[in-house]
Amino acid sequence: MKIKMIPFLASVVALSILLNCESIWKWMNYSGYFKLVLDSCFIVSLLILVTHDGLKIAKKDINTLKFLTIFLLVFVFYNLFLNNNNALDVLQIVTIIILMYLFTSDCRRLYRVLECCSKILCILALISLFFWVFGSVLHIFTPNHSIVVYNSDVARIRQSYFFIHYEVQIEELLGNRIFRNTGIFYEGPKYVLLLSFFLMYELYISKKCNLKRSIIFTITAITTMSMTGIYAIMLIWFLYLLCEFPANSRKGFVFRGLIVLLVVVFGMQVISYMEDLLSLKAATASYKTRIDNYQAGFLAWREHPFMGTGYLNMRTIQSHYSLFRINDIGYSNSVFRLLAQGGIYLATIYIVPIVKAIKASIVKKNRYVISFVIIFVYFFITTSFTYNYIMFLALYLMYFDNVDMWLEKQ
Repeated sequence: MKIKMIPFLASVVALSILLNCESIWKWMNYSGYFKLVLDSCFIVSLLILVTHDGLKIAKKDINTLKFLTIFLLVFVFYNLFLNNNNALDVLQIVTIIILMYLFTSDCRRLYRVLECCSKILCILALISLFFWVFGSVLHIFTPNHSIVVYNSDVARIRQSYFFIHYEVQIEELLGNRIFRNTGIFYEGPKYVLLLSFFLMYELYISKKCNLKRSIIFTITAITTMSMTGIYAIMLIWFLYLLCEFPANSRKGFVFRGLIVLLVVVFGMQVISYMEDLLSLKAATASYKTRIDNYQAGFLAWREHPFMGTGYLNMRTIQSHYSLFRINDIGYSNSVFRLLAQGGIYLATIYIVPIVKAIKASIVKKNRYVISFVIIFVYFFITTSFTYNYIMFLALYLMYFDNVDMWLEKQ
């Protein structure tokens, strides 16, 4: 059977976007080979897709591309001056940013990849749900393989089911210890980030919302047991209902009336529960680590506020870690990682798409766009995915006039 090149390459790009978001194979021994293959497939596929019918750039985007190129050249020279050992990493991220700019400037290409990502992620979610329920929870199946992964330079053995589902993180639930559903990913927060993003794609962007996928993404997100993700899923659905039922409609009036009624009836109980939950959460190591990350990132940013301490430089941030984190090299938010490493300078190319999307949502009166921005900013503050492919996909989705794709939902 002859493989059609364009759909195949779009699928490669889509799969690369998902696997780049901290799939467990990025954390195993000799993971550099996996990253090299993944990055190579992504860059080559993008290059072929962009140049397939000749390099076509809209006139309105040419000046932006010129500015972006000059902007990134300054970024390259600055980082090479700081640490020329990091040259390949710097050149790689700059190449990816430019290629993704060229690729996503075409609304049709972008939509095709988003749809591919959603389909692939749905398959991964179904697989993870199956093995989580019948393996990790009911123990009908048992892991039949293992893999060695590294965290803070410490080797850890993790069990897997046929190398397509992994048991990585354990949580306490109703007095029992149970594995989170992390699928093929190293941690729940990154998995739920993808699930949330493509739930938004289905609800806010897709020409025809696939309700089955939306439900699968929602259920899978809950099984990750990531509170950050669960709050995001609840907010995504809440904003979706607000968009679907505008205030000037009968259904919108009823929906908002029900919200007010629920707040009045259950408001105090919910507030009391949240206070108890937050007080318990504040006593956990994960909460203290998260707060320490914000403090360390802010202090590192203050040292070099405009240009930052260098791309991928975690040493300066880690130097501000509290004593209880001597052997910890992790980080859990994008905003201060970006500011500490790239300063206000690099943060500019993150801020501009957000501002442009907000402006577009107001001008075109598109409630789905502002809903997308709210959830994106929420994850930007709470999850570290500063340089992942999914970050740039989201930024370019907000930057270009691809907002027009969303208008069919109005």
